[in-house]
Amino acid sequence: MDTYDDIIDLPHPVSKKHKPMSLRERAAQFAPFAALTGYDAMTQERARTTEARIELDETAREELDRTYFYLKHHLEERPRIMAVWFEADALKEGGAYKRAVGYVQRLDESRGIMRLEDGTAITLADLLELRIENLPLSFCEDMAIIEKNRPLPKIATLTKGNTI
Repeated sequence: MDTYDDIIDLPHPVSKKHKPMSLRERAAQFAPFAALTGYDAMTQERARTTEARIELDETAREELDRTYFYLKHHLEERPRIMAVWFEADALKEGGAYKRAVGYVQRLDESRGIMRLEDGTAITLADLLELRIENLPLSFCEDMAIIEKNRPLPKIATLTKGNTI
C-alpha cells in the first residue's frame, strides 16, 4: 500500500468560514519580495558606464575655432550644422558624447551656449566637433584673409555655462 492511497480519491476540502481566493490574490502570495529597497537602482547605477572627456589637440582646437568663427559670421544664412559635445555626468566621473544636427537659433557667448532650433543647448566649452553643411570652398581663402587681419576668438576661453 502506498502512503497516500487512503486520501488520494477524497474530494478537495472547501472552507465554510473563508471564501475561496481569486487567482490574483493567490498569485500575490508568491510575488517577489524586495528586502533591500533601492538595491536594484544602486546596482544599475554602478553598472552604468561613462566615458572619459577627450581634450582636443591644438590643431583640432584651431579648426574648431575657425569653423565657429565662420558660423558666427554667417548666422543670417541659417547654416545647418552637426555638432558633437561632451556632457558631464551628474552622478559620477566622466560623461557622454552627444551629437546633434540642426539649424542654429542663437549663439549666446556671454553664457557660452549655442542653441539649436529644436531646443538643444550646447555648451561651447564642451564642443568637440562642429561641421557646417554646404560649407563654401572659399571658406579656407576667407579664413586666410581674416586670420591676417584679426585673431580668432578661442572657444576654450568662452564662459562655460550649464546647458539649459
